[in-house]
Amino acid sequence: MSIMFTSFERSTRYLGEKFAICEHQPQHFNYPELTFFAPTNAEGKPVRSSDYFKRPKGGPLDPHEFYEAVDAYRKDLMAGFCNNMTEIGYWLKAITPKDDLVLCCWCPQSSSSKQQIKDLGVMACHSGILAEVLTMCRPDITVVLDVDRSERLVPQWQFGQLEQSSLFPQL
Repeated sequence: MSIMFTSFERSTRYLGEKFAICEHQPQHFNYPELTFFAPTNAEGKPVRSSDYFKRPKGGPLDPHEFYEAVDAYRKDLMAGFCNNMTEIGYWLKAITPKDDLVLCCWCPQSSSSKQQIKDLGVMACHSGILAEVLTMCRPDITVVLDVDRSERLVPQWQFGQLEQSSLFPQL
C-alpha cells in the first residue's frame, strides 16, 4: 500500500484512488474530499500559506522572514491535524494494505506556492506536514512525494522515511 502526495495537475499520472486534501478543487476535478486533511488551525479555521508568507509590494519574499513564518505555519497545521485526529484515525484504520491512494492539493500551481518557488526555490505545502503525520501514525504505509514535493518542499519539512515518486505505480 502506498499513499502518493501530488498536485491535481499531476494526479492523472498515477494509479490509485484519488482524493482532494484541500478546501476547493480546480475546475474539471471532482475527487472525494478528505476535509479533515485540509489546512486548518486548532480552531478548525482554514489557513492559507499566503497568510503567513507576505512579500513586500513588488518585491520578492524575504528568506529570513519566510523561514520564520514556515515554523508558525507548521505549528498551526499540526494543531489543525491534532484537532482532526479522531477523523484521521478512523480513515487510517479504514484503508487496507491493497489500497494505493493519491492525495491531491493545489501546490505547486497555487499562486502562493508559485511565488515561493520563484523567489526562494522552495514551497511550504501542507501535504509535506500531512505526509509526516501519516508516516508517524501508520509506519506500515509507504508515503510517497511526487517530484514537486521531493524537490521543492522546504527542507525542514522533508524527512527520510518518504519514498521517491518513481516507486509509485504510474499510468
